[in-house]
Amino acid sequence: MSRDPEAYDLRSELAAFIDDTSMANPHDIAAKFAEKVPQKHLRSALQQALGQYTRVMVDNRRASNSNPPPPAQRSSRVAAIREAAWERALRASYHVGDGGWKFLGDCEQADVVFAATERREMAKRSNARAEQLEDLAREMTAHQAAHVRDLPENVLARIFGGQE
Repeated sequence: MSRDPEAYDLRSELAAFIDDTSMANPHDIAAKFAEKVPQKHLRSALQQALGQYTRVMVDNRRASNSNPPPPAQRSSRVAAIREAAWERALRASYHVGDGGWKFLGDCEQADVVFAATERREMAKRSNARAEQLEDLAREMTAHQAAHVRDLPENVLARIFGGQE
């Protein structure tokens, strides 16, 4: 698929900006980067950013709607709320591979398996990152380092990869 040479590539422009900044707060980075986006590319940049932001919003809404109801039903109002919860769950959208998204209610078994597998892979990566951070904390204690950057190079290389 060929790209329009005039098209704005938000991902690569933002990546280069992040590589060159000393800021750590994503909100500060976004505000400063937004000042640098050429006026003629603002709509394209916004559309690209909204795709990712919308995915995050969908994920957050799905997570907030996924709590299972308590087992006892005490009123018709509670029953209606519970019914609404499963109906909302069916309207939650999931990535089902090849860039496709479907509402849970429209998913076939293969789609559900793909979505579950993808989440397990994301969980593995998240757990691996948590273990890496715990390893850093242990090394900071062992080396009496006030900051991660104060750790010996060989320790950082072991944790993050590279030469030891």
